[in-house]
Amino acid sequence: MLKIREILTNGRCRIFILLLLIFVFLIIALNMFNISGMKEKEVSKNMTKESLNNENLSEGNGNMTQKIPLRLNQQQVLDYWKKVLPDDVNKEMYRIRFTSSQNFSISLWEIDPNNEQVTFYICRVRNQDEIHNIQGKKIDNWTIRIIHDTEFEKEIDSIYIELNKLKMKPELQILSFYAQKDPWVVPPKKEIILWVKNQTPENQQLDKTDMRGWKISVYIDSGIDLNKHF
Repeated sequence: MLKIREILTNGRCRIFILLLLIFVFLIIALNMFNISGMKEKEVSKNMTKESLNNENLSEGNGNMTQKIPLRLNQQQVLDYWKKVLPDDVNKEMYRIRFTSSQNFSISLWEIDPNNEQVTFYICRVRNQDEIHNIQGKKIDNWTIRIIHDTEFEKEIDSIYIELNKLKMKPELQILSFYAQKDPWVVPPKKEIILWVKNQTPENQQLDKTDMRGWKISVYIDSGIDLNKHF
């Protein structure tokens, strides 16, 4: 105890202890400042990521790998293609769209800007040669892919089975029908057209109803047989 008192009462020792305490205090303060700075940087980093994510969501591209606006009409789809695709790729998309009915039916399209790919899902193939001409086609480093949409073919076949059952009911007076999917709007529009001989309470109950995601529209037959398979 005496030695400690002697040390504490010694002037030089007092100065040394004071300097040591100041040094320890400075180290603690510096560490606290560094921790605070790291937290601020982390917050800033997270905010930057969040703002970039929000920007990507608002920009939005593509049908599958990137986000697109929830609803687009046909003209807006064409404008969207023009915005995200190189000119020559856009022209080929136009060509495929407006000539496809001669060769196959298109059920869905996708644009993947990250991998520079355009994909068409097709069914009801009528010209295999045209598929060979398009499949894997390269334009401005973009690739066009064709995928046979067997799932949609199964879906449309099952819809026609149900429609044939309805046609057998005399109270509905169904003369003909067809089902069509419009892939050129977002989301794609699926519609069933029923042509009837006369309006009846039974077939009017079907009008504007839904059959497994397909909207039913009922019209009085104009005398032209439009019964066809999509």
